[in-house]
Amino acid sequence: MPYESEIWELRKEIDKIDGEIIKLLEKRFQIVNEIWKIKKKTKTNILDKTREREILERAGTYRAVFEKILELSVDFQHKLLVDSRLRTQPRTTIGIVGYGKMGKLFAKLFSKHHIVNIFDIKYPQYETNNQIFIKRSLAQLVHDSKYIMIATSLPEVYKVAARIREIIREKHFRDRVVFDIATLKDKVIRELSQYPETIKVASVHPMFGGYIKQPWRHKILIMPIKGREEDALEVEKLFKPFGFELVFVEPEDHDKYITYTITLPYLLGILFKHITKEADSTQLSIYGGTSFNLFASYVEDVVEKDAPDFIYELLTNRRTKHLMEKTLNILSLLYHEPSSILGAK
Repeated sequence: MPYESEIWELRKEIDKIDGEIIKLLEKRFQIVNEIWKIKKKTKTNILDKTREREILERAGTYRAVFEKILELSVDFQHKLLVDSRLRTQPRTTIGIVGYGKMGKLFAKLFSKHHIVNIFDIKYPQYETNNQIFIKRSLAQLVHDSKYIMIATSLPEVYKVAARIREIIREKHFRDRVVFDIATLKDKVIRELSQYPETIKVASVHPMFGGYIKQPWRHKILIMPIKGREEDALEVEKLFKPFGFELVFVEPEDHDKYITYTITLPYLLGILFKHITKEADSTQLSIYGGTSFNLFASYVEDVVEKDAPDFIYELLTNRRTKHLMEKTLNILSLLYHEPSSILGAK
């Protein structure tokens, strides 16, 4: 090819520059490490938005490059903070009931520092690694675990909570911390509120799916049980060292707003899926614009991949039925009097 040798020489120059950039980045992160030590000593926040804006304004054309460098820098400091916290946190035993995508996520996360026990009827008894153990029965998991996370499918959560309570009473277990990670809280809260006072209980909702890399970028909602608010502090202690943003909320508020933020998108996604089913998929790919493609991607990634029993539970609770009534009323108005909804003249 003509100019091939010239391109090769230029690429060698680029390789040299890349090597210099790597050395400078290594030096930059060494300095970031020193800054983090000072921040830790003075209890200063890792994020400094003013400083970030200054750097990005100077970056000019290379703003996108520096956005990535700053993102890596923040992640680097958060990882140092998490490692530091975990070194000072006593190791404990955590039982996870349910080994689906969320159970596996938390088993992997917790096993970096703690001993993790798993019970799921789909898995036989064996040691998966030196920190994770599969238990042959729910009673054995309760016996062997200080913390117990209920991570089963949504329709099973409150039943498992009731069964764990029975085991605790039958065996006279004490000093356990039991919590769930269900999407809806109404039924499970009722079960947890009946646990004996010798057991600490709370409810938790991780606001993310089954795959995360940086916990500090994600939020976990913690719901205290009425009259047992201090129990939730034990759950906070477990999650805090991993860097999650932890927010305390009321269970009633949780279910009210989850209806809007999770159930409503599912409802619209199901409508979207069934209405577009009759259309030619090739034609949809030609005519689909940004909004259509974004929503189609949501339906494919979330609505179609989640278990039918989970979606059924979301769509049949009392709050969703009220939401469906509102949806039908709005659709009726859109059909008969669109101007009353759209504000058109």
